[in-house]
Amino acid sequence: MGGLYPQARASKTALEIGFCPRPAEGVYVMVCACGHRGQRMPLCGPGIVADARGQNYPHPGHVASIQRRQAGLCPRCAFPPVARSLAEAAEARMLDLARARAQGLLGAAAKLGAALESLQGQLNELVEQNVIHRCPLQLIEVS
Repeated sequence: MGGLYPQARASKTALEIGFCPRPAEGVYVMVCACGHRGQRMPLCGPGIVADARGQNYPHPGHVASIQRRQAGLCPRCAFPPVARSLAEAAEARMLDLARARAQGLLGAAAKLGAALESLQGQLNELVEQNVIHRCPLQLIEVS
């Protein structure tokens, strides 16, 4: 997801899905208005491809499909480091809260709920301050 997680965390399936055997039309990078740049990606253009059954169909190419489906949000703008650490802490508190409730530890659950609300409030403040924001990406050819 745009460099938010190390590649070692990706599943084998996700890594295999990321490969297209078609020839590249050019090399592209995703760039947002804030200046964040993604990795260089050789991408194919439109053409005819075969599906799993061997039947041919028109494919818009990965240039078009990435620009259409994956360019709505810059991961680094939506999840800056301070927001990632708060979101990870909130996720941990949610798991702790679920465990406390499952074990009937109502006092601990109340404290964990308050801690979770505080973390969510901090994340909301980051949105209000525009630290967390939705910044569209543009696919730019670099070759």
